[in-house]
Parts: sequence; structure tokens; C-alpha cells
Amino acid sequence: MATMTGPTGELSYEVSMIDVTTSVPQPDKSWRFTDVNGHEHYWQDGYPTLSHVPDGERYWDDDDGEWYQPTRLACSVCGVGVTPRTTVDTFRRMAPGLSYYTFNGEPITKERFEEIQEEWRAARG
Repeated sequence: MATMTGPTGELSYEVSMIDVTTSVPQPDKSWRFTDVNGHEHYWQDGYPTLSHVPDGERYWDDDDGEWYQPTRLACSVCGVGVTPRTTVDTFRRMAPGLSYYTFNGEPITKERFEEIQEEWRAARG
């Protein structure tokens, strides 16, 4: 929590932190690979050099009432299968969540918080 005291009272804000640690495999963003035909592959907001290609028979899923086509990743140029490296969290990861703002102990909006800050700056001249 951060608190500021100004000419008209006390202004505070707090950002709650959310645990986003996961054991679900995530892309290894440092992964680089050259396939047997010399084509380079890497992570860059996805796998720009790979395509999903059918891998097996389509099947019907009774639970959600949809058809599914299993796929695998393959080089977009030559079609050779490629399995990108993944990673899992080995430490706790936190991310900012909701923000809370108060003026003299009463909840206010972020916009009002910023207005009061600006008023205080102007008053300091």
C-alpha cells in the first residue's frame, strides 16, 4: 500500500497480487531448433515456422457435441514433425490484480485518485 498526505487529507492505493503459478507446460520462449532439412524453428508469439497438420482420424466428442481433428506441429516448408520444448514454473509467479484507491479512508475511483493527485501538484505550484 502507498499512502500520501496532502493539503486536504490522505490518499492511498493498493494493488492486490494474484498467484499465477502453473504446472501446465508453457512454451519455452528461448527454444530454437533446426530440423533434419536445415529449417530453423523458434518461439516468437507462437511458432511462425510451424503448422498444425492432421494426425489421426476425426472424432466426435459426446460431452460437447463437436467434431475434433487431432493435429501435430510440423515444419511449414517440408512437413517434418517438430516438437517444441516446453517449461513449467519452478518458482512462484505473481501478477498485479485489482487496484484499490481511497481518500481519507473512503473508496474512490482511479480517475478521482488521479484528479486529487493533480490538484495537490497544482497547489504546490
